[in-house]
Parts: sequence; C-alpha cells; structure tokens
Amino acid sequence: MQTTKTESRLIIQRIKEQRLLQNFTQEYMAFELGITQGGYCAIESGRTSLSINQLLDIAKVLQAPLIRLLEGKDCIDGAKVDFNKTVERLNQQVEKMIQQNQEILNLLKEK
Repeated sequence: MQTTKTESRLIIQRIKEQRLLQNFTQEYMAFELGITQGGYCAIESGRTSLSINQLLDIAKVLQAPLIRLLEGKDCIDGAKVDFNKTVERLNQQVEKMIQQNQEILNLLKEK
C-alpha cells in the first residue's frame, strides 16, 4: 500500500518534530544515518522519497517507536507499545538461556 502525499508529509513532520525534541541537528542525523546533510535535508523537505529502511533507521536514531512516526501515537488499539523495553526483555531472556545452557554443558563435562 502506498502512502499519499499528505500521509508522507505528516510522517516527515513527525520525524522533524521528534528530531527537534531530541535537540538533534540535521548534521547529526545525517552522520548517524551515513548520508550527507543535504541528503537528510532532502528527506525532511520531502524532495526525496523516504524508504522503509530509512524510516526504520531514523526511528532507531531518534529512539522513537515506529508507530509514533507513522501515526503520531505510542499505542496500537489502546495497548502501549514500548519496543525498547520489549527488546531489552528479549535480550535478558536470551542471556538467561545462554547461562542455563552453559550450566548444562558444565554438568555434562563433569560426567
């Protein structure tokens, strides 16, 4: 599904608002994204189309949930979405599983 020009403008506006809230410059954003400042300016001005990969990268740099940039909210159907906390919880579970596997390997080595 393609976004309309109006939807695209709203997404770009939210990106800019989020960038300004973080006190990030266009130069900083460009550096973090690995593009020129002119390239980033073209994105924010709407002169360049924004790819989904660029949008994901921008959300990561801004540490903003993607839904906030897409729809201007932090929830989906009333459910609070906190991707950073979800990733943190998943990382903790993986670490716990690694530790448990190491303990099992140590027990097996003892036999």
